[in-house]
Amino acid sequence: MTRTTSLTMTAAAAIVAGAFPFAAFAQNANNNGNNNPTPANMYERNVYQQQRIESGLKDGSLTVQEAANLERGQARIDRMESRALSDGKLSDAEKSRINEAQNRQSAAIDRERGDNQRGDPNSRSSQRMQADVQRNVNEQQRIAQGVQSGQITNREASRLERGQSQVSNMEARAGRDGNINRNEQRAIQGAENRQSQNIYRQSHDAQTRNGTQGQTQHSNHSSQQHHGQQHNNWQHHGNNQNRSGHQQYSHSNRSNQFAHNNNGRGNRR
Repeated sequence: MTRTTSLTMTAAAAIVAGAFPFAAFAQNANNNGNNNPTPANMYERNVYQQQRIESGLKDGSLTVQEAANLERGQARIDRMESRALSDGKLSDAEKSRINEAQNRQSAAIDRERGDNQRGDPNSRSSQRMQADVQRNVNEQQRIAQGVQSGQITNREASRLERGQSQVSNMEARAGRDGNINRNEQRAIQGAENRQSQNIYRQSHDAQTRNGTQGQTQHSNHSSQQHHGQQHNNWQHHGNNQNRSGHQQYSHSNRSNQFAHNNNGRGNRR
């Protein structure tokens, strides 16, 4: 093999690796029956569960009240993760307990989406909940990306998951009666913006996992993230595909704007 050919193949491999930075992540996440998932798998499942809730709202298989109940479950998982990571370590026993909780949450999403209750995806309350859950998806993605790249330590992830738990609890309280008004939405968005800023700070400070330095694979994250503009690297699944409890990921580089301006919207539906 000539030197020129070798260099060409090396460059091509680098391009492929850069284009699909989450391929290894997805392989881990597909081990749905693994009782000892890697930390990356744990974070990925957070993303996936939120994606399924969002898809249920969009296709009408989830009502606002059902989505609120599921967000309460997500908040419990986020708290578990926060407590487990608070000492900077994650034991096998902690991984197993978190994985079991995530399995129960996955089954709950399946049940809620498969029952006879139907939501109105075009209602103001559903639209507001959809916007909030989309923010959850993006924030959890950023945490997962930061952990994978080494820019976020376990202790930092603990603090960020605690913040995610607070946001999900606010969404659960707002939607428990099936309605989300403009003031409730404004309060949730304020908490989401603060969480976004916290993720940005933790991803760009001097602390790194294992002392690693350098740019993240998503170094194009800039201060624009504070204003709700981010790149979403996981494509949302179709209606029927998302109903399955199996973790299936697709990897399209699709951009999503997730900070929704609710000016002009009325009060309660």
